[in-house]
Amino acid sequence: MRRDKRVRKGDLNVPIRILRITTLQSNKSTNMKKLDPNRIITKKSLSKALNDDYEGEIEGDLYTYFEDTFGKWNWPDIGREGVSVFNLIHGSDADEDDSIIAGVFSAVAAQSYVGAIKAMAAATGIDVSTIESALSDWYENEDELPLPIGANEFANLLLKEQARNKEE
Repeated sequence: MRRDKRVRKGDLNVPIRILRITTLQSNKSTNMKKLDPNRIITKKSLSKALNDDYEGEIEGDLYTYFEDTFGKWNWPDIGREGVSVFNLIHGSDADEDDSIIAGVFSAVAAQSYVGAIKAMAAATGIDVSTIESALSDWYENEDELPLPIGANEFANLLLKEQARNKEE
């Protein structure tokens, strides 16, 4: 089993996409083939990740798959897809909704969502629950998005949600 680690602990504060592209460009010094950073990653290509002849770098390919191919942002969907990809790569049959691994993926996806909301709260000084309330129509309806409202109207929505949250 070949697993090429490309991200070191000291690099974790660098955006992953930059690390992936930098790593792909630096493959000249290794015996790996230089990869096309624009190639499409599918579940079928990820299923070969444990093969000795896998030409990708699994961390970058997983990132690309989840961001570009899968592309969902709703954390329960992401958690279930994580289990599905885990099953595919490892030849496992863990239940996507009711297994220990599903719980792990669900918790990781949920924390990622919470972390993004907390980062927005820290950047804006607006309460986490206000931001969640304001974004909920878009976040919870990814497949049938409401129309965009623009920055000014979103700011007004935040103010309305903030006032409503103070009342509660």
